[in-house]
Amino acid sequence: MLPREVLGASRQVLEQSFQAAIENLIPHAIEALFAKASSSSSAVEQATVFQTRYYLQEKRQAILEKMQFFLRMLLDRGLETSYAHFRPASNILTQQADSLSLLDSMRFEETLRFNSITTLLRNQADQQLNELNLRISTLFGQEDIRERENPFRPYIFARCIEQAIESMRFEADIANLMVIYLSEALGRSISDIYQQVNADLARQGVEAKLIVKVKHNTDVSNTTTGKFGHSAFANSTSHYGRAAVVAAASGFPAMSMSSVPSLKDFISLQRGRAACAELNQDGQLNDSEFSWKSDKFALGDVLRRIFGKDDGRFPEGSGYTQFLNQTATNVKTQDLSFPAALLPLLKELQSEAASSGMLASERFASQSVLLKLLGKMHKQWVTEQTGLLNARGDLRNLLVEQRQNLRALTDKPEQQMLIDVISMLFESVFADTLITAELKQSFARLQFLYLQLALMDSSFVLAPRHPARLLLSRISSVMLAVTAHRATEREFEAEIAKIFKTLARHDCEVPGLFERIHTRFDIYVEKELRVQDKAIRRAVKSVEEAQLRYQEQSRLSLLISRPLADIPLAQQFKNFLELEWARAILLAARQSESQMQRFCAFVPDVIWSIQPKPSIEDRLLLTDKLPELKSCLQQGLDLLNWNNFKQNALYGWLNDAHQKALNTVTTGGTVLSQVELQNRFALLLRHIPLLCSEGDLSGEYTAIRPFLSAVTAEIDLAVHYLESEAYNTDAAAIPIALKPGKSFDSKAILDKLIAGTPLEIQYEGNARRACVHWSDPHACVLILSVSGVSEPVIAEQKYLLQQFSRSQAKLIEPGPAFERAITTMIRTADHLESQGQGNYPG
Repeated sequence: MLPREVLGASRQVLEQSFQAAIENLIPHAIEALFAKASSSSSAVEQATVFQTRYYLQEKRQAILEKMQFFLRMLLDRGLETSYAHFRPASNILTQQADSLSLLDSMRFEETLRFNSITTLLRNQADQQLNELNLRISTLFGQEDIRERENPFRPYIFARCIEQAIESMRFEADIANLMVIYLSEALGRSISDIYQQVNADLARQGVEAKLIVKVKHNTDVSNTTTGKFGHSAFANSTSHYGRAAVVAAASGFPAMSMSSVPSLKDFISLQRGRAACAELNQDGQLNDSEFSWKSDKFALGDVLRRIFGKDDGRFPEGSGYTQFLNQTATNVKTQDLSFPAALLPLLKELQSEAASSGMLASERFASQSVLLKLLGKMHKQWVTEQTGLLNARGDLRNLLVEQRQNLRALTDKPEQQMLIDVISMLFESVFADTLITAELKQSFARLQFLYLQLALMDSSFVLAPRHPARLLLSRISSVMLAVTAHRATEREFEAEIAKIFKTLARHDCEVPGLFERIHTRFDIYVEKELRVQDKAIRRAVKSVEEAQLRYQEQSRLSLLISRPLADIPLAQQFKNFLELEWARAILLAARQSESQMQRFCAFVPDVIWSIQPKPSIEDRLLLTDKLPELKSCLQQGLDLLNWNNFKQNALYGWLNDAHQKALNTVTTGGTVLSQVELQNRFALLLRHIPLLCSEGDLSGEYTAIRPFLSAVTAEIDLAVHYLESEAYNTDAAAIPIALKPGKSFDSKAILDKLIAGTPLEIQYEGNARRACVHWSDPHACVLILSVSGVSEPVIAEQKYLLQQFSRSQAKLIEPGPAFERAITTMIRTADHLESQGQGNYPG
C-alpha cells in the first residue's frame, strides 16, 4: 500500500478515537472551571468563569461539531504535505520570544498560549507520540524523525480546538478559558488516541524502527522508480506530449528559444524581448537556466506537480523531489562568501541574534538566515517610496533582480526551485489583464514576503485554499466588482491600502498573518457591501422582513389548520381562518402583543360560537360573547383591507351559522366545549413571534414575492427585480441550445456567488456588469448593483442560475486570480518546452 493509503486507514481510527474522547470533554472542562471559580478571589474572574461554564453547557453540541469539522480540515492538509515537499527546520509557532518582536502584546500572549497547549498535549502523549513519529518516518522511508511531518501531531488537536472556539465568536476572555480548559481535558485522552493509531499502523505492518540508509555517489536523477516501485513515467514515450498539445492551441508567438528552457526565456515570452532586455540590464538573467530541475522532466509537468495539479501519473507521496537535480547548488562546501548587497542586512541580523550565540564562522548558506534576510528585504527594501516601475514603465520583478544574491544563500535545490517558481508566479500575476495596474503594483511589493512564505510553509504552493492565496484572489475579485461604483471603490481602495501597509510592517514569522487578514477582509467585504449604500441596505432589510413575514404567516396557518382538520366546518370558512385570519394575526402582532393574543383567541371562540348550543347556559354565554367576537372580527377585517362586499358576505354567513346554532336543540355528532377547543389550539394561544427567518427558502420565492412588494411599498423603496415571472414567461421561446444542460453544476456557481463577486448578466436586453452585494443565507435571492441602474436589483436565485445555464450570465473571472496565475505559468512553460523540444534528449 502507498503511504497515503496507510495513513488514510489510520486517520479513520484517529477520528473515531477523537470522537469518543470528546464526549467527556465538556464535562471535564466544566468540572475544572468549577474548581477554578471556587478558588478565585476576584469577583470579576469568577463571573467570567461562570459565564464560560454556561456557554460550554449551552453550546456543547455546536462546539463538538466544529472541533470535528476543523480536525478533518487539518487532517486533509496534513496528509497532503507529509514528507511531500521541502520543509524548513524550524516552525514559526516554536520560535523563541525574541523572534516575535513584531507582535503586539495580545498576539504575543496568544502565541505563547498556543505553544504551551501544544507542549501540554505533547507531554501527555509522551511515549505513544514518540512511537508514532517513528512509525511515520519509517512509512516514508526517512532517516530522520520530524514531528512536523506527522499528520497526526499534537498541533492539529490544539489548532482544531482553537479554531472551533474562534469560529463561535465568544468574548476574548471567555474564548481563552475555553481553549485552555478544553485542551487540558483532551490531554487526559491524547495518549489513548495515539495508542489506537499506533496499533492500527502496526496491524498494517508499519514498524517503529529507524531506517538507516547507506549513501552512494549515484545520480538520483537517473532513478525512475519511487519508493514503492512506481515509475514516475511508466509507459510514457516522451515528456513533451502534453507541452506540444497545449502549445499548439496556446496562441503564443513563435520564438527561437535556447536549447534548455530558462527563466530568461519565460520572461521573454511573457513580456517580450525588449522588456526582458530592460529587466536584464545588469545581467541578472545571463545564467538563468533552471539548474535545479532534472533534465528528464518537462518544466510544465514539474510546475503541475509543485502546485498539486498533476493528472495522477506520479506516485502518491513522492512529492516533487523526483523532479529535482540533487547535485544542483551554488554554494561549495568551503565557500563562505556572502553577497555584498546583503551584507548590511546580515550585520543587522547578526547584531539581533548576538544574544543567541550566532558565530561569524557559522555557515551563512542556511535556511534560517535566508528566511530572516527575506523578511528584512521585504520590510526595509520595499517601502512606499520604492519605485516599482522600470524605465519602460513595466513592473520590476524584484526576485529576478536579486536572483543571483538569493541563490548564493541556498544549499538545496528546493530553495533554488522556489526562488524561480515564485519569480515566474509574479510574472504571471503582472500579465493578468483582469487585475488593475494599481493592484499589480501593490502585489509587487509582496514578492519577498511570498517567497519567504513558500520557503517556510510548503502547503502554500500545494493548497488552493491557503490564506495567502485566497487573500490575493479575494482582493483582486472585489476590486474588479466595485470598479463601476466610484464611492464604493474609494472605500475599498482605502481598506485594501491598510492591508498592504500591515503586510509591509510584518513578515511570515508572525503566526497566522495571512489567515487573520483574510478573515477580517472577508468580514469587512460582507458588511460594507451590505450597509455602505443606503438603498442596498434597505433592500437587504426588506428581503429579511418579507421572509420573516412569510414564515410567520405560514407558521400561523399551520397552527390553525392542524386542529381544524377533523372539525366539521364549511371549507370556505376554514380557508378564511387558515389564510386570511392568519394574515390578520401577523398584522396585529406588529401593533401590540396583546392585540395578537386577542386575535389568536378569536379562532377557538368563533368555532365554538357556530357549534350547536343545546343548553341554556351555552346560549346565554354565546349572547354575551357575540359583541366581543364581532368587534375583534371587524378590527381584523380592517387590517386586511376587505371591501364592504366581502365583509357583508362573511357577516351574512356567520349570522346564519349563529342562528342555526341557537335553534339546534339536539346534535347528531360530538360537540366540542369551549375548554376543549382552547386545548386544541393551545399552541396558537401560546404563539411567540419569530425573531428571524429560519431554514431553506430556495423554492419559496414566488410565495415570498407579495410580501416583498408590500414591504418595499411601505418604506417607499424603489427596486428592480430579476425573476422568472418577468423574464421567462415563455420557456418555449428560449433556443434549445441555451436550455439548461445536464452538465451544469448549479452548486459550483452558488458557492462562487458571494458578496464582492463580479458578474456579467443580461438585463433589459443588454449585457451589463454587476456586483453581488448580498447573498441570502436562506438561498432565495441575491441583491446586485448593475451598471446603468441606480436602484438595487433583487435577483431570484433560481432564475439567475437559469441565466448561467443558458450562458445569459457569467462570472467575469474564469477563476481566482492566484489560480489564473498558476495556469498562465504552466501554459507558458508548456509553450517553452514545445519550442525547444527538438533540442532535448527525449
